[in-house]
Amino acid sequence: FELLFESWFSDVSECGTAIITSDCTTSQNGPCSMKLINAKVQPDYQVRIVQDNIPLELGATYALKFAARSDTLRSIRAWVGNDGTPSASLGCDKSQMIGTAWQMYTITFTATGTNQNATLAFETGNDLPTVWIDSVSLLKQ
Repeated sequence: FELLFESWFSDVSECGTAIITSDCTTSQNGPCSMKLINAKVQPDYQVRIVQDNIPLELGATYALKFAARSDTLRSIRAWVGNDGTPSASLGCDKSQMIGTAWQMYTITFTATGTNQNATLAFETGNDLPTVWIDSVSLLKQ
């Protein structure tokens, strides 16, 4: 996340309350990570970081890898899908428990549809502790 919003953007709904920024005081790899601070408990999808234009192929297996940590043990949600109306997962809609130390996580899923412009999102609105995310990759297996 050294180039903060070059390919990622923050998405805080009008009902959501959060600060999303680059943090160059802690990272798993490189000088910076993405920091998400929730001001209140809210539905997880109301606070998220997003990357669009992710190509997915029906039936293909993908590995979503990322590093994460938090102030306390908590869950975050990783989601890959159609981000229009209606919004629908394309095989990845997973809550992941994360702890206080940097750790790499891998979520493997099979795409349930083809979309050349799918969305990858990390959603964190469901709890108050600050979350840091770094070293994200989504690779076809």
